Amino acid sequence: MVDLDRARWCPLALLGLAWHASPAAAADLVDGTRGAVAEREHTITLALDRGHARLEVERTLFNPDHEFDEGVITFELPPGAAAVGLRTLATTGGRERWYEAELLDADTAATRYEALVGVGVREPKDPALLHWLTPETMRLRVFPIAPLERKTVAYDLVVPTDYVDGEHVLALPRLGSEAIVPQLVVVAAHAGDALAIDGEPARSGVTVALDQPHRLSLRPDDAPMLTTRLGRVSLARHDVIGLELEAASTISTVPDDAHVVVLIDVSRSHATAIAPAQAAARATLARFAGHGAPAFAVMSFARTVHEHTRGWADLEAADAALATELPSSNGSRIDDALRAAAARLREAPAGAPRRILLFTDALARAALRPASLRATLADAGALVHVIEVDSGEPELARVDGDAWSQLAASTGGVRWRAQALLEGSDRGVFESLVRPTQLDHVHVLQRGGVPLLEDETLREGAGVRLLDVHDAGRGAITLTAQLWSTPIRRALRADASHSRLIAALAVPRAQDLPARELEVLARRGRAVSPVTSYLAVEPGVRPMRIGLREGEGVAMVRSAQADVRGHHLGPVEIELDRVAFLEVALRDAASRCEGPRSGITAVLELTRAEIVDVTRLALQPDALDPDDDPEALLQCLTEAVWAIEVAPAFTDERASWTVEI
Repeated sequence: MVDLDRARWCPLALLGLAWHASPAAAADLVDGTRGAVAEREHTITLALDRGHARLEVERTLFNPDHEFDEGVITFELPPGAAAVGLRTLATTGGRERWYEAELLDADTAATRYEALVGVGVREPKDPALLHWLTPETMRLRVFPIAPLERKTVAYDLVVPTDYVDGEHVLALPRLGSEAIVPQLVVVAAHAGDALAIDGEPARSGVTVALDQPHRLSLRPDDAPMLTTRLGRVSLARHDVIGLELEAASTISTVPDDAHVVVLIDVSRSHATAIAPAQAAARATLARFAGHGAPAFAVMSFARTVHEHTRGWADLEAADAALATELPSSNGSRIDDALRAAAARLREAPAGAPRRILLFTDALARAALRPASLRATLADAGALVHVIEVDSGEPELARVDGDAWSQLAASTGGVRWRAQALLEGSDRGVFESLVRPTQLDHVHVLQRGGVPLLEDETLREGAGVRLLDVHDAGRGAITLTAQLWSTPIRRALRADASHSRLIAALAVPRAQDLPARELEVLARRGRAVSPVTSYLAVEPGVRPMRIGLREGEGVAMVRSAQADVRGHHLGPVEIELDRVAFLEVALRDAASRCEGPRSGITAVLELTRAEIVDVTRLALQPDALDPDDDPEALLQCLTEAVWAIEVAPAFTDERASWTVEI
């Protein structure tokens, strides 16, 4: 059973997502391949949203040596997080510019990175690589960091939040390396939502030191009674489904000007429950205070019905009537009591909410059929709660399925079992008799009756998170619930942006998926995974032929990764992806011309590592801007393509290559 008192990510097993418990994050490791690269700045901008947070992490490294070096950061993710972006900051022509990374196949990204940091590149391109180590650990490599200079990189994370007491909560551990305390900037993703840090209200944009764990919370300012978010990613044989349900901190209000009749069963079968019933009734009526001008009538019944207030009374008079000792007798004429209550309610002002609180054990004569009273109650417009009370610590629970619960449900009310103390009964417990404070019988079903969630109770301010893998093709998803006895039915539709978020958050937990499905999932979520990595490339500023030498750690990019089944690959001999090399080279050539960076086709003839002919060079018309000069662009591209220096790995005597970007 899912615990809805505290929202959490809850894996319901069909295939099952592997849940990796994440302890407090360990200190990040920052180093250089050649020397002692150090971290100088670490800032995190955290946008706290409803259901998740997005972290933009910016880190600045410094190279204290007199030789170009590679910076390496191995970092722990916050619990449940996924890495979904990478950027590298470059300064060209005196102006700073961020270069966004591309999500690539992990081996392709590693191959390109190794080619770009190597010796002998005529036009240096400076890369950063973000790749997977474990579900909780990532590694970031950046090259080069010039001697006695700084280098800034940034990456993006998404992390799920809990939903507790109507707030979206993120318990953020201490992050970063031992040398630098990260500065955390916290903003609310939605204007108007109230932020708090460690329980204290905070303005959006506040900065705090992340030298210790912090509890961040967000209270929505306009949450509906029930918020639903559905994300769905269809794979070849499976669907990844992420569902979030959140009940607002207040899902209903106490009605104004309510007219309420209290019926106390004083029959002998109910004798020991009379005083607890009176205490529960007093606690309940007190909840109407301050809501318009409520009016009350108090009656007791056994064989006959007695009215203890004259007509409609105020709260003080009703409370006094309920404080009076009521002797028991034979009878249990529940039907007569309900008719008397209905008659009184017919005298209530038009439009006033009408309620009957019937405190009874429902042990009446066998000939009494509760269904026979429906017309009487409907004529009075009364909502009826039927409450059976015992003595004990205050509590309240609904009862469904019998004839009396069906009678209550026909009016919009509920049958309850309760406990009450003679003195000091908790009024909060009995507020559910005044207004709905929870959603009951919550079911979420796929077409065909396949359950995602079964018969749960969702209290005010509580939520549930489901993240699971199911067989594909189950179709529509429907939520049903009851507010008291009012049915709620909602067709749930997947949202594209939420589906992308769910895909990212599922990656660390979905390692049992087939490799191809895991790759599709990671690409949908734009997330780093065992089979995908981020590679950012910027125009190089280092001197030509300044790169890492053979054996200086770059090969670890691939050899440190594990395959999808968890087997370590071990040291490998890296083979250049020649198509990828030519694509990068063509993209670099296009960057030298004032025109499109895509929609280009080149057919190159090579003899070993030499371009001997450019047999075709074409631009797609739809890639051109209206102001572009196609003839001038082709002339520029032709010169740039002929200037490509092909890597020595091209060893074929003669080969033709078609390259498209």
